[in-house]
Amino acid sequence: GSVTFSGLTINNSSGVTLNDPVSAAGTFTLTSGLLTTTTTNLLTLTNSASVSGGSSSAHVNGPMSHEGTTGTKVYPIGKSGDYRPVELSSISGTSPVVRFEMFASDPGGSAGTGLNNISIMRYWQASGSLTSAQVKLQWGSDDGVDGALADLRVATCSTQGGAYSDAGNSGTTGGGTLGTVRSDAVSAMQYFTLGCSSGDNSLPVELSSFAVSPQFGSVNLEWVTQSEINNQGFNIYRKDIDEGGEWSAINSTLIPGKGSYSNESVYNYVDKNVAGGHTYQYKLESVSISGIRVEEKIVEAVVPIPNEYVVFKNYPNPFNPATKIKFQLPETQNVKLTIYDMRGSKIKTLVNNSYPAGEHVVSWDATDNNGNRVASGLYVYRFEAGRFSKINKMILLK
Repeated sequence: GSVTFSGLTINNSSGVTLNDPVSAAGTFTLTSGLLTTTTTNLLTLTNSASVSGGSSSAHVNGPMSHEGTTGTKVYPIGKSGDYRPVELSSISGTSPVVRFEMFASDPGGSAGTGLNNISIMRYWQASGSLTSAQVKLQWGSDDGVDGALADLRVATCSTQGGAYSDAGNSGTTGGGTLGTVRSDAVSAMQYFTLGCSSGDNSLPVELSSFAVSPQFGSVNLEWVTQSEINNQGFNIYRKDIDEGGEWSAINSTLIPGKGSYSNESVYNYVDKNVAGGHTYQYKLESVSISGIRVEEKIVEAVVPIPNEYVVFKNYPNPFNPATKIKFQLPETQNVKLTIYDMRGSKIKTLVNNSYPAGEHVVSWDATDNNGNRVASGLYVYRFEAGRFSKINKMILLK
């Protein structure tokens, strides 16, 4: 059954878990440790109760409720050390009981009326019946608030994953590492998160640009961030529009981000696995340290097709132990690339298959057709594609 206290103090660094509903009528004091609650085993503070304390190491780890309309109702709530209290004041209603719980995860919603972006870091769920109230939310260093406090908003929605609307900004305190934003226009207890009316406030990565520069046989991608909050890194996904392909990651490992960094950062990535004449879409994804993934932007690139056959001199030259040979094709063509010694003896057929239009690179590791290393000296490679043929010389050093 329910247990009622005149006052309640939590002072246990190992934490306390409620196994029954608990009410407190006096002062609820948080000194040390987390008080873990559930919607069934709930802490409720009566109309005359007050709160003392609250921190990342001493808070309600779960939901809690306040009764009545008197004064300011403080909700010292968080999740496992992630402390984000709520204040409710100027309450109107008939004997309301209002419950709040904070979730340190993406609400999964979208920016609706009056908003440009909403947080992907956390949200608050509220329930209860009242006519009107002021709600004050707190942010911390990992919420991505970039200092443009005038753009910051309290965002509300009737469902967790729906379109959040602008509940206003009636006042802010603090700065980018810690502060609050208040709405004086709340008439329903529903879902709350941080939002902004412009820019990227309350997003962990503030992206200013994402651009592509297609070349023969490659696409250079560059993106610029103005700030990053707890950003672990980036993934790049590609889709071949001409072949109706699906999105697939082109980076084998996460491209490292800057963590928490308040200045501009420039990133580059070169995609060399492209075909001339094809249209590709690229999608940039940021990944936070806590694993939250955000689709930042999608761009499109058309890879150009060379207008003539070209085979370049190998590089490096002289070389040891391997060298590369680059060539361009204006159309799909069977390519044959053969290595000879200076006596005219065939050493190796390096390539003999079809390549699409575009730029390509092949390597020779100084071995013959049997996989044996060849002697140092002067060698010749002959490139054949359709009616085009060209011979170049190269030097292997030992």
